[in-house]
Amino acid sequence: SAQALSAAGVNAGQPVTVGGITYTWPLPSPGYPDNTMAAGQQVTVNAPAGTQQVGFLGAATNGPNQGVVTLTYSDGSTAKYWLGLSDWTLNAGNSKPSYGNQTAVTTAYRNCAGCSGGRDNTATYVFAATLPVNPAKTLTSVTLPNGATQGQQHIFAIGTTTAAMSGPVAASVSPATASPGQQVTISGSGFGSSQGSGYVALTDNGTTWGTPGSSNALTIGSWSDTSITFTMPQSGTYPGSMASVMVVNGSGQASDSAALQVTPSSNIADYFNNAGISPDNNQACANYDGDGFSYSADALAAAGLTPGASVTADGHTFTWPNVQPCQADNILAAGETMLVPGKSGASSLGLLGSSTNGSSEGTITINYTDGTSSTQTVSFTDWAQSPGSGDVTVATMPYRNSISGTSQSITMYVFATSVPVDSSKTVASVTFPNVSNHVGSGVTAMHIFAVSLG
Repeated sequence: SAQALSAAGVNAGQPVTVGGITYTWPLPSPGYPDNTMAAGQQVTVNAPAGTQQVGFLGAATNGPNQGVVTLTYSDGSTAKYWLGLSDWTLNAGNSKPSYGNQTAVTTAYRNCAGCSGGRDNTATYVFAATLPVNPAKTLTSVTLPNGATQGQQHIFAIGTTTAAMSGPVAASVSPATASPGQQVTISGSGFGSSQGSGYVALTDNGTTWGTPGSSNALTIGSWSDTSITFTMPQSGTYPGSMASVMVVNGSGQASDSAALQVTPSSNIADYFNNAGISPDNNQACANYDGDGFSYSADALAAAGLTPGASVTADGHTFTWPNVQPCQADNILAAGETMLVPGKSGASSLGLLGSSTNGSSEGTITINYTDGTSSTQTVSFTDWAQSPGSGDVTVATMPYRNSISGTSQSITMYVFATSVPVDSSKTVASVTFPNVSNHVGSGVTAMHIFAVSLG
């Protein structure tokens, strides 16, 4: 509500100061957009010399959520961090601010076209989140997250300050890409001269290591006020995913979340993180959509999709996952990077999959061996709907399985889609759209069974 925001001191085109950073509230023409839905946009930032923080004014819908922000400096170097935003209603008042967010604005209600009187009397918020900036460099731009862990991030404004961040600051991790068992160094400040009750939290695709009481231990090698070393877990992280690293010092103060790339693989099976196929005599062993439904292995086989089978569709030849039912057999597209053995002259990239809980869409990045990259929009139709404009039908089945043990009679689909690649270059890897790293009731997810260059 513009009126409720004004009552809280927030007016179009006027400054809003939170945590020492001054932002400018949007000044759109009436009825025109007033916030940015984060989708990988690069935003120029006119940061003064000595800038130490960049702040974001915004909120999440269907959150809280996180996404990776890239800071670009004038020397061409970059730094990546996880930007977290709290849900705009704090989940109808059932949650507290997440990720160290500061509450910037509180209003007593929000507008609602279908509500009595046009109001929904739910407290509604705008939050501020900050990330560290290297003061020895000049920040020139910020690339917003290309999708989030769930829901959508909305950004109203970006601001900077030359004041240092308080508490621990995780400024960087080295190496920027790490393999299981490899030692990683966190550089920054405010960690404390010794570990004490402090800890490092490593999180990857919903699994966390190192937090007190967690069964997932994290080995700390050394600890000082400006540097911490730890060892990557030998198992449990997903190749090609972007993990987050956060330091909590002995006083309980939490740092920002630095981004750490897990070393990619060229084996698609390494990326499978959802079991979506069950046999008719054991329907409860898979859950493709978060509501307890799965593809029938028997119905897929009748349609020609058996483990390891070759599938030709949309100008590409794919290999159906060579795994048995009840095992992880598809990738939940959540921004993972996968190595793709490139072949000279390839002009398109094909994907085999479908979507759950509605059609899904996102940006896929094709990375080439010469260090360049290109982006394309890729989409999949819901697995229980006929194909849309972006995909073609690979197989249809007359039913799907259910954890109840009783198959549901409904036409199910597997789709193929493709996007162009630069045929004058060689593909090195692809970064999947960041749609969702989990399935759940009402959560839209993009599932990928196979990838092909053609």
